[in-house]
Amino acid sequence: MFNLKPQSKLTSLKSALASSIMLTAQLTMAAQNMATQGMASADISFSTNQTYPESAAWSAKENTFFVGSVHRGIIGKVNQQGSYSPFITDKQLVGTVGVKVDAKRNILWVANSDSGASDRSSETTQGKLAALVAYNAATGEQIAYHDLGKLSEGAHFANDIALDDKGNVYVTDSFSPIIYRVDANGKASIFATSDLFKGEGFNLNGIVYHSKGYLLVGKYNSGELFKIDMLKIQRISRKLL
Repeated sequence: MFNLKPQSKLTSLKSALASSIMLTAQLTMAAQNMATQGMASADISFSTNQTYPESAAWSAKENTFFVGSVHRGIIGKVNQQGSYSPFITDKQLVGTVGVKVDAKRNILWVANSDSGASDRSSETTQGKLAALVAYNAATGEQIAYHDLGKLSEGAHFANDIALDDKGNVYVTDSFSPIIYRVDANGKASIFATSDLFKGEGFNLNGIVYHSKGYLLVGKYNSGELFKIDMLKIQRISRKLL
């Protein structure tokens, strides 16, 4: 995880994006992710101009963090010394939100969306774009592009990503009450939808897969947590925190 720490007080995201301040981000390494290299948990600080990362993912194989950018629509790399460098500058990317590493296949999955805060925002994509993009984590080469928004009408915002042990990828949509799935063969579909996911503003956000066969999904605006049975998709239950 990381915490964005602006060097000056920001009154709004739009005014922040219009300024030229630098952001310093803290990446907190989970000890379990670093155990394979015999390292203790630590914090890594890095600075980069107007990147505004929403998510980061660690790759043990590439020995680097991959960092998204809501504003610039790129993927950067941060090494253990805190050095940031641009990695993926795909023109199809507008705002890079969730990022996830598939360690088995060495694939970097990226959620591509447009909140209106990107320097690549447009009327065509703002509040409408929801895509999942796969890249070679070693080279940055695009492997596949999945347009998830075309699967249903309405507003869309692909947010967070989860990966199960069979290679299926799950993506939350913050503007539609939907969880998408892209299976290991590359077929995209709507995995789950529910009125429980509806609400004002940003709704579904974080998502994780549990090895016992369920997904846990957070709803940003209400603070609710949902459990979704993978075998009985319509069995969606609220979990108390």
